[in-house]
Amino acid sequence: MNKLIDLGVDHSIIPTICSFLSNRAQTVRHHGKSSQQQAITCGVPEGTCLGPVLLLVIINDAAVESDNRWKYVDDLTIVEVLKKTHPSELQSHLDSLIQWCKDNDVVPNADNCKAMQISFLHQPPPPIVFYINSNTLEAVSSIKLIGVFLQDDLKWDGQVSRLISIASRRLYLLTKLRRNGVTTKDLATIYILYIRGQTSRQTLGFDDVIIKVANAVSDDGNVMRLGVELGVQIPDINRALETNWAGGRKTSNGNVMLLQNWAETVKPSKQLPMLRAALQAVGFKEIEETCLQGKGEQGEMPDKVQRLREKLQDRYIEEFSEVKVSPMDPESRTWLQHIYVSLILMLGCTKHRYEDLFNFITKKTEKGFITRLAFLGEAGVGKSTLFAKIALDWAMGKCLQDITLLFHESFRDIEDSSIFGDIVMNHFPDDTEINGEWIDNYIKENQRKVLILLDGLDEAKMDIKCQNRKLAIVSIARRERFINTSVLISSRPFGADQIKSIPKIHEKYSYILVKGFTKENTYEYIKQYFKSDTASASSLIHFINSNSFVSEYMAPFPIFCCMLCYMWEVESKRKTTEKLQTISQLMTEIDFALREQYSSRYTDREGGYQCHMEKAVEAITKVGRVAFEGLLKNQLIFTKEEMEACGEAAAIACQVGILSGKKRLASKEIRQQEGKQFVQEFCFPHKLLQEHTASLYLASLFNYNRPEFNRILTHKLLTDYRAFENVLCFTAAHGGEVGTSVLEALCKNVDDMEFIIQCAFECHDTKAIGPVRNLLNTETRLTLASQWDSTPIAALFFTLEPIGKEVIEELQHKHADLGSAASSHYARGLCSMPKLRSLYLYWVKMSDEFYSTMATDASKSKVEELTHETADLGSAASSHYARGLCSMPNLRSLNLDEVTLSDEFYSTMADEASKSKIEQLKHTDEDLNLGSAASSHYARGLCSMPNLRSLDLDGVGLSDEFYSTMADEASKSKIEQLKHHDAYLGSAASSHYARGLCSMPNLRSLNLDSAGLSDEFYSTMAREASKSKTRQITSVDELSVYGKHVTSLWNLGLHTSCPRVQNLQLDWSAKENVSSNIVTMACSPFHHLTHLHIRGQIHTRLNDPMSFCKAVTTSCPGLTKLSINRIGLFNEKAAEIIQLMKTHPNLTSIELDWCCTNADLDPLIAEVNSEGKLTVTVKHHGVKKAIAHNVIGRLKYDNESGSSILKKGRLDSLKVCLICLEQQT
Repeated sequence: MNKLIDLGVDHSIIPTICSFLSNRAQTVRHHGKSSQQQAITCGVPEGTCLGPVLLLVIINDAAVESDNRWKYVDDLTIVEVLKKTHPSELQSHLDSLIQWCKDNDVVPNADNCKAMQISFLHQPPPPIVFYINSNTLEAVSSIKLIGVFLQDDLKWDGQVSRLISIASRRLYLLTKLRRNGVTTKDLATIYILYIRGQTSRQTLGFDDVIIKVANAVSDDGNVMRLGVELGVQIPDINRALETNWAGGRKTSNGNVMLLQNWAETVKPSKQLPMLRAALQAVGFKEIEETCLQGKGEQGEMPDKVQRLREKLQDRYIEEFSEVKVSPMDPESRTWLQHIYVSLILMLGCTKHRYEDLFNFITKKTEKGFITRLAFLGEAGVGKSTLFAKIALDWAMGKCLQDITLLFHESFRDIEDSSIFGDIVMNHFPDDTEINGEWIDNYIKENQRKVLILLDGLDEAKMDIKCQNRKLAIVSIARRERFINTSVLISSRPFGADQIKSIPKIHEKYSYILVKGFTKENTYEYIKQYFKSDTASASSLIHFINSNSFVSEYMAPFPIFCCMLCYMWEVESKRKTTEKLQTISQLMTEIDFALREQYSSRYTDREGGYQCHMEKAVEAITKVGRVAFEGLLKNQLIFTKEEMEACGEAAAIACQVGILSGKKRLASKEIRQQEGKQFVQEFCFPHKLLQEHTASLYLASLFNYNRPEFNRILTHKLLTDYRAFENVLCFTAAHGGEVGTSVLEALCKNVDDMEFIIQCAFECHDTKAIGPVRNLLNTETRLTLASQWDSTPIAALFFTLEPIGKEVIEELQHKHADLGSAASSHYARGLCSMPKLRSLYLYWVKMSDEFYSTMATDASKSKVEELTHETADLGSAASSHYARGLCSMPNLRSLNLDEVTLSDEFYSTMADEASKSKIEQLKHTDEDLNLGSAASSHYARGLCSMPNLRSLDLDGVGLSDEFYSTMADEASKSKIEQLKHHDAYLGSAASSHYARGLCSMPNLRSLNLDSAGLSDEFYSTMAREASKSKTRQITSVDELSVYGKHVTSLWNLGLHTSCPRVQNLQLDWSAKENVSSNIVTMACSPFHHLTHLHIRGQIHTRLNDPMSFCKAVTTSCPGLTKLSINRIGLFNEKAAEIIQLMKTHPNLTSIELDWCCTNADLDPLIAEVNSEGKLTVTVKHHGVKKAIAHNVIGRLKYDNESGSSILKKGRLDSLKVCLICLEQQT
């Protein structure tokens, strides 16, 4: 009772609670007999509301002394954040808890208490043992915390496995219901009510709204305004703002805290209306519209909106819940959610998941909401299925539930109208209450609550480029209607040219590239396709892995992957499938399979099979003419009248499966004007089949009307070859004279080597591709850019063999992902190209087979220069790569940039280094930190390379062992030039480094850029220099120092280490003044000085031109050239310097660059130049020209302090800039 009193419970209630708990008795009844009553001295009656409340009262103050206490009902978690070197205090907290239990008559159960340690140290400390009443707590790797499994590695495997297990059991029920005839709609409802809650874990209450608003209100001033409007006290608002900025970066945590605390003071029924009113009052209507229309408010929608929403949901579930597995077989349908596999979605260079798409629609960016998003991808890459998936997930409540209405329309079906709502309502002709104008008005008033999906812009009948505000779809695509509504459009790349060709439309779009399946997703799709036939799935995956063309060019495209599965199902077609090498061959096989399926119905009649096969060919060729004419007009749906021109051929094509006919509801215009409710239409199952059928017509046209064929090829296809690329490839694939004609025309009229090679590969006739080889004979440089992802390596080498590869001298390959077979083929091809001298690989992902094959064939390589950027190699590949590089007999220059290599690379390189012909090596990797062994191997390898003359290490993290090994091996080194950028060394490493550098017998040039060196570097330098018998001084003739460092560096003896300086550059920072005293001190020691360069930055000043000129004249008597760059002289001071320096006895040239001068100075310049003694060159303000500096023979030294300078005669050039010195006590 004392705890109730302490908590402030009304004293009048306490006696009632005491009465409830005391004087209670209990009896047990068993088989109709009751026991004696027994008095109850503890506990509360089970099932009462007061029982749990009293339990919370009792345990409320448990472990209150712990700062990190998490408590939820009767679950208590104590957390300690502990540094490795600090003792744990957690046992003392447990001891206090045990004492609390004794004081409160509570018995702790040690068996139910667990201890878990989370550590990400490479060598985690041993687990700390904890006790409760001498019982050791069990140390576990995972715990269940408030319904969530938390693991000691902070991964979610256990939690996910548990959710999958629960969902799987419930999904099994869904499967049984489906087998028993439950409708799709009912199944969807059951899924939403019974299953989704186990997998989505979404909060449906007001917390969702709070989080959305908290994220949307980002500006501190806006948070203050909203808090004041809600009645929150100013100190509480300031506390929230401080929380937002806690930890050094801004979050919305404080906003969430503020809104949650406010919500606790308001009745639940009033929370939403009050928050909405506050947002409207402070002018945040857009946030109110987007954040307060969630799932919890669907009941507030007007009846008409709710009815339309349900109609759209029913339509999408009916249309998209099942999809055709094969474009050729209309009966091959399966549940979309079962077969759907995620695609590669690229926004710029960033890869996005399917789930990320919803952020583009709902999240506001710095520039506002993204309202136009174009999804671009080749035919068959999965764009339409992606849009169907979005619509279906919305309809089933799985995503975008803040979107009230989602409209999905296909360009190929759209008959444009002035009212978008009329297009929508064509799907619901029986609904007369909802009209198109009402839908348009609703969208205008609720633009952030609506999403429009428009599929297949490349199949549109209308021209987006032509402005036409009377046409709804054109206006929407051009963002002239429904400006703030999110609109997603899909298209083949060439179709998007309509958007990109008009800058004011193009800038309104963001573009996502749809790139098909990853290798893993391809395997997942195949396994789902052959769910009940694992053997077929395994054999097809094995076939794909072993066939480089199929793995690169077919499998990543969902439509081709689907066709492969369709062909693989039939045992007799597998052998044919295994021989496939091109898309055209696959399409030809599909065409043959469909014709054979049709003709096999007539095998019981004499000559029936052969006769009907020929009949099918003839019919398809006739239909091909309609298909081709449709492609010219971008027409994909044909009327009955258009197909009647083919006679009975259309009917036969439908029986074959090349063509499909269907009746659909007539447009409103036709229903009104012609009185027809339905119209008969024909279309091809996929545009690829239409394009392939068109190629059959063109090939036949070549044989009986060649002039017409040539006219179509030149004046129709080649004028927009990207729009007809598949038609051209499929036509060239007929080979022979047809293929030669197509390729010859391409080589003459198209400047696109990628497409020409792709088309030649599809032709796959070594005799027919002669025009392409002739063209390659004129090329010596070939670039495979990012768009070459669609062209397999097999295509390249097929076309290059045997003539093309003999002429290529430079090859650049960017952005590609090669499979095992392709990688091996690629390496072998590169090593066999007899004239290839320069190879550049950028972001090309290759399997281990590339490197092992390269190591084997390296001796054949003629490559002299190799640049490899952005790759990740495993142990075996790294070892093979090192061996291959060292075995390449002509490799002179190697550049490794952000190439992740394992330790095996460096150990193998050290062993093979003596074979290396490499003369220049540049290694760049800011994220690399080599361990001890790898660092030692690397130093040994570099010093053992007999031809290495130039070494450039940029950002490479090396351990102390690199420098100690280098010091020991330095006498073997042939390195003449060494540049080291971003090196931060401790005392021992600095000493070793100095010793190694002084021991390199051939080192002439050293450039240490942004290097952190300790004093030991300089003391060792001095010590090693003093050992030299010759005591020669350096031959440095160029020196660059900051003016502010001259005094300290001269005190260290820098000027005495390099007295032969002829070219001196003095640098000054912004807003500094060029000091005459510093100029005198800097220049006086150098009796050979002929060129003085004064270089500043923006706002550097030269206050006293007279004393400056006097300092230059007296300290530099032999000066012939004075350069002043980026100093704010203006005309007056510039004129004064020119006039004063005219008297210098040896000066012949003055250069002023970017010194805030203008053309008013030109007369003086002309006058001085006309005298003939002095040449003045001035580049006025605004004219900027980069000055190239020769690093060789130049010394640059920018450190704050140092101990000594090298005085050993071997080193000709030293450059040390931005050095961070570690001062030693």
